[in-house]
Amino acid sequence: MAEDSQEQSTPDYALGYSRSVNQLMSRRKAATHAGYLLRHLKAGMRVLDVGCGPGIISLGLAEAIAPGELYGIDMEQSQVDLAIEAARQGGHDNAHFQVGDALKLPFPENYFHAVHYHTVLIHIPDTAAALAEARRVLKPGGILASRDMMGDSLTFVEPDIGRMGEIVPGMLKLIADGGGHPQMGWDQGARFSEAGFIEIESQASFESFGSPEEVELFAQVFGETFAQKISTPQQLDQFRKDVAEWKSHPGAFAAFAMAETIGRKE
Repeated sequence: MAEDSQEQSTPDYALGYSRSVNQLMSRRKAATHAGYLLRHLKAGMRVLDVGCGPGIISLGLAEAIAPGELYGIDMEQSQVDLAIEAARQGGHDNAHFQVGDALKLPFPENYFHAVHYHTVLIHIPDTAAALAEARRVLKPGGILASRDMMGDSLTFVEPDIGRMGEIVPGMLKLIADGGGHPQMGWDQGARFSEAGFIEIESQASFESFGSPEEVELFAQVFGETFAQKISTPQQLDQFRKDVAEWKSHPGAFAAFAMAETIGRKE
């Protein structure tokens, strides 16, 4: 994808593509992160996963529609490479991945039975243009599905130690500064309706980090990799001390609310 196309669709991904961030995205599976969509899928469908990342959710969708075809696109070549390798290792011959732009989907009109986003619309400045493209490539009666963060209204990191409380507000500000929409989860239903979709339904779930492994991952992604983006060197030193104290606490827990929205093309 050309550089100017990337600039039109999304700003730089707020979290970046470090090893820990890839681990974060790889923990996301269709059963746990796209279950609201899975119940609408059937064998033989053709599905598009926009912003597929390393493709783990995508492969779960591919299993649900086999022998139908799953297509995944992402603006980042390294993510597409990971998805292609995951499909190869898992023997998912019906999953296909390529670099692509959410505002210029490389597919014909009326082509897919479903289009899926996971934490993608929050990063795209022009939501209307993205949804118009999704509507263009969907068949009549096709499903649009999106799971996205509900901003700072239902987020928490416990216990609240030192600078730990700055992590989520800092992330939301970084998304907003890049032209994104930190409250997209709350807005999805209205955005779907404005784009011409019908039969819109929303529900909520949580992205949570409570096991020792998940607490460690949250500490790496948000307390180290992300903290570097919002901190001075002095602040980062304090972040690291606070994160070390937080993750060693027996009650360490973090979560943020997600909205899951379904709509249909007439």
